[in-house]
Amino acid sequence: MSSDQKKSSESTAAAAAAAAAAVEVGVYVKKEKTKMKPIFVDMASHMDENLLIRFYNELMIPSFPMQDELESLEMWMGMFKTDDAEAPDFHVVIALHPDYPKDNPEIVGGVVYEYYRA
Repeated sequence: MSSDQKKSSESTAAAAAAAAAAVEVGVYVKKEKTKMKPIFVDMASHMDENLLIRFYNELMIPSFPMQDELESLEMWMGMFKTDDAEAPDFHVVIALHPDYPKDNPEIVGGVVYEYYRA
């Protein structure tokens, strides 16, 4: 297995583990008082720039109001596009409500992480 294949495999495994843990926990929807299983979209492998911008503006900025607590959206985009083999794998996994249309999904949460290889 080449180093690129191993990197991709480790990164995919880490993203799958994070998503699986979130699925097990589930999300309780207040208005329905039921547990639903969100749909997870990893921007590293399924980039949707409009969805990423919505996640950043709707969840990240309100959650990290101090400017020095949050990296810029431009920095995020650069981290997705880097060719640097030493750079960490960058992931933004967005959780979507399963009952909303794909063209206007409800964002119910997400996780942002960097995976550093040993």
